[in-house]
Amino acid sequence: MKITTRFIVVALVAVAVCISVNAQNTTAKPNLDSLYNVAKTLKGEEKLKVLYNIADLTYKSGDSVFNEKVFKECIALAQKQKNFKTECDVRLMQFESYKGENEQKIIDGYEDFMTLAEKHKFWKEYFNMFSNYVSALLKFEKYQAAIAECEKQYKVAQNIKSEAGLGYVTDMFGTIYFQMKRYDEAEKYLKKAIVHFRKANDLKLELFSARYLWKAVVTQKKYDEALAICQKMEKVNAEIDAESGKEDLVYKLYIDLNYVDTYSNMKQFDKAEKYLNKIKGYVYKMRSPSIWSFTGTLYDFYRLTAQYDKALPLTDSLVLYGEVSGNKFLWLKAVYERACTFAHLNKGESAADWFQKYKNGRDSVEIVKAAAQLDELRTKYEVDILEIRDKNKNRMIWILAVVIVLIIAFALIYIMKNRKILNKSRQLLAEFLERERLEKELSPENKPVAVIETTNQKIFKGLNEIMFANRYFVKNKINRLEIANKLNTNENYLHKAIRECVDMSFKEYIYSLRLDYAKTLLTDPNNTDTIEGIAYECGFQSRSTLYKLFVSTYGISPTEYRKQIVESVSV
Repeated sequence: MKITTRFIVVALVAVAVCISVNAQNTTAKPNLDSLYNVAKTLKGEEKLKVLYNIADLTYKSGDSVFNEKVFKECIALAQKQKNFKTECDVRLMQFESYKGENEQKIIDGYEDFMTLAEKHKFWKEYFNMFSNYVSALLKFEKYQAAIAECEKQYKVAQNIKSEAGLGYVTDMFGTIYFQMKRYDEAEKYLKKAIVHFRKANDLKLELFSARYLWKAVVTQKKYDEALAICQKMEKVNAEIDAESGKEDLVYKLYIDLNYVDTYSNMKQFDKAEKYLNKIKGYVYKMRSPSIWSFTGTLYDFYRLTAQYDKALPLTDSLVLYGEVSGNKFLWLKAVYERACTFAHLNKGESAADWFQKYKNGRDSVEIVKAAAQLDELRTKYEVDILEIRDKNKNRMIWILAVVIVLIIAFALIYIMKNRKILNKSRQLLAEFLERERLEKELSPENKPVAVIETTNQKIFKGLNEIMFANRYFVKNKINRLEIANKLNTNENYLHKAIRECVDMSFKEYIYSLRLDYAKTLLTDPNNTDTIEGIAYECGFQSRSTLYKLFVSTYGISPTEYRKQIVESVSV
């Protein structure tokens, strides 16, 4: 019996490893249900070993349905068996799964994890968690708290004489100062991190710090130094390949893309194109995410050099990749870029068609978001219900009933909302095209068919008349209640009208008008005002506010936009 049980455990572990490898190299999804159900029949160390492999598998595959349940069960079993290394490893996987989605959980669980890792001297996991914690603080822009934690952990790394620990801390110092736009300090600390990782013989982390150093240097327009960093990165990558005995194309791609970006910023497009051609020689041997990164970079290169005829076929590839990968957001971005490229080529009818696809896709993404939120709620409450069942079985039925009612109500709200979105007429498309300032590039015959105005559209039309009368939108203080009174409505109906017509809040609507006006001023060759002057003229409180909103909306800074306009006019 004992031999049979051990055979089952070995087989399960082998299956888990094979599935993990397959999950990294294909899009196939493992049958986690079957593996988890079999694991529940095991006991002791054998059960922990299989659960650990399932936890690792769900972490790598990003399966949100299983993550929390498997992590919690594996951690509880490791604690019961006093297997602190496994507990530490699984906790770290759990926290890393929160990155990009729920950083607050990383912050909340930080102290307990660090106490466990420090007590048992798991220093690698200790400093890895420190890095995750500081990154979470940076997402909430808690710079002073992040700096204080770096200073604290720097002393810890010094006391235990850990070069790798010093590398982690100085690397995070550099990351903090980079986000604070204190590039000189960021550069200083990132150089220290590279030295520490070199002493610790951790070449991969040295390469990552060098890549961040390259970003800091390029941001400061120190292009010669940036090229020198790229050359050093090539040497480090060669050392990594020599140690592993095989060529890692991922690192090579990162370095070559750095060369492309550097030469593009230097306006040496011939050299940038040389590296793009070099990448073409090996990128198609890699997995699809790397090909997507290269294709996106190549598209950006052709767009910056105004080679829209060459950029157009690439947008077709990007759209196809978005469809095949099932990533709706990548697909939507690619559709938008394709529409813009058609517009630049003065193909108004095609541009209008692709903008219509973009609008329809955006509406469907809202539906997907709603479904994802429902799935997240459902998963959360399923976990909570299991915990409540163990503590108090009599309360489980009532809680489950409340959850079901909430989910149904939430679903009904989203269904009603998205039906309205799907029933919007082509009038909304015309307004979207006007907001993006592309109507000048579309032919006159593509004007949208007029539709009967709804109450909300009448309110929104009246709002537009107020805003464009003497450029009301550039005022520093805009009183929503005053505007609502002028329109014979209230603030709630005003907000609803804006949301239905352009899917924006009142604040976002005002910002969009100001950004459109800023683009008009930047486009005017006779306007010699500074960027700061234009910012104040458009109603922004500072130059930095205009920069931040302009980059997030159009993907380019006001200075670069004005420069492109001047260059296109001169050509």
